[in-house]
Amino acid sequence: MKYGHFLLSLFIMKTREYNIIGLPETDSTNNYAVKVLKGSRPAEMTVVYTDYQTTGKGQQGNAWYSGREENLLFSVILYPKFLSAERQFYLSKVVSLGICDALKQYLGEGLYIKWPNDIFYKSWKLGGILIENSLMADKIDYTVAGVGININQTIFPDELPNPISLMMITKKGHERKKVLNDILNAIDNRYHQLKNRAYRRINDDYYSLLYKSHQHVQFNTPDTLFRARISGVNETGELLLQLDNNEIRSFQFREVEFVV
Repeated sequence: MKYGHFLLSLFIMKTREYNIIGLPETDSTNNYAVKVLKGSRPAEMTVVYTDYQTTGKGQQGNAWYSGREENLLFSVILYPKFLSAERQFYLSKVVSLGICDALKQYLGEGLYIKWPNDIFYKSWKLGGILIENSLMADKIDYTVAGVGININQTIFPDELPNPISLMMITKKGHERKKVLNDILNAIDNRYHQLKNRAYRRINDDYYSLLYKSHQHVQFNTPDTLFRARISGVNETGELLLQLDNNEIRSFQFREVEFVV
């Protein structure tokens, strides 16, 4: 099925320079974006947006729960061919930073990026991202950056440990399309920094927002529970932890998790 056929039953709007493919419902905006990419190459920063996901995806195969027509659920299509595959975690950095840049005008201080993919307000989870890259040799062919942000939802499943929404923090409802536009503009700005190789600025800003940075935190691995000091994230996206013996070890996404 060609890309144009996908659009017949959808609404499309123009938000500044962004093409937005709007879906009342889909299994996952990331899945839908990948289907679009199999048939065409839409403009960079094309967005797949939905009011409801039936099988939303989080990191490591986790589900992403969101109430219908309450939150922001979207994916952004990028073509970062200028970026080597070994530096692909910079895409996670710029998307996370863009989200925090945009939400700061609503929330002020208290926004953090919890490694590897969560957006936190103080100690509560406000949103998350899922970056999926298609690689060709040592280059990135395309990226689908999925984003979920809790906007107006106030009731969450009991099994979610620490959710929060914009409405719960500010005590008022918010127009989702306006917040979407603000976030897209901010992600676009950060993405241009990456195109211009502003690695130092991106790293400095990312580390300034890294949740529990330079603090001793409790972690889980499949085999043990331990405390360590967060010392950073390397270019390949591994979390760097300083152990009690001052050894610094790196951990991949599935090797360690925070005890919140």
